[in-house]
Formats: sequence, structure tokens, C-alpha cells
Amino acid sequence: MHKAYGTWINPTNKDSPFGTTVPLDRNVEVPIWDALSHAMAVAAKGTVYVMNGPAAAAKMHSTWNRIELPALKANHAVTSIVELSTNAAKLTDGKVIWPV
Repeated sequence: MHKAYGTWINPTNKDSPFGTTVPLDRNVEVPIWDALSHAMAVAAKGTVYVMNGPAAAAKMHSTWNRIELPALKANHAVTSIVELSTNAAKLTDGKVIWPV
């Protein structure tokens, strides 16, 4: 299953190019994304590149601020976190946000 715009897409439905879609309640969707985000952060190694829009960084309750950033900072295998703007042309255009 893949996430797309607030629904889970089940690719096993061969009658539809998008599979079957099942709308998810926010109370179900948020814990799933939190768990997936945490798993990715604890598995990260070396320099981590992130691309967040201004809204994600500004919202204290965003997945980035609640789950991903704290888990990355606590991960001893992560050496730095580099934030890329949405118009970055290459990885060297990023700004190191951790360690500072």
C-alpha cells in the first residue's frame, strides 16, 4: 500500500490504475506516519538531507518537529542534518541545521 493525498492506495486492484483507495481518519493516519517517520530517522546514517517547506518547520506539532528531528538528533550514526530549500539545485545548496 502507498500513501497519496490522505488515502491508502492498494496496488493489488488490477481493475484500476491506482488500485483501490481507502480514506483514512486522521486518528489512524497520524500514528502510522509517526511510526514510519521514526523508523526512517533511527535507521539514518551519516549526513541526512531534509526538504521541508516553511510550514513544517514552523509548526511545533508537525511530524518533523515532534518525531523526525528529535530522533535524528538522538541517532549517534547521524553526523549532520542539512536542510534543502524546495528550489535547491544541488545538495551543496543546503544549510546545516545540526549540529550548530
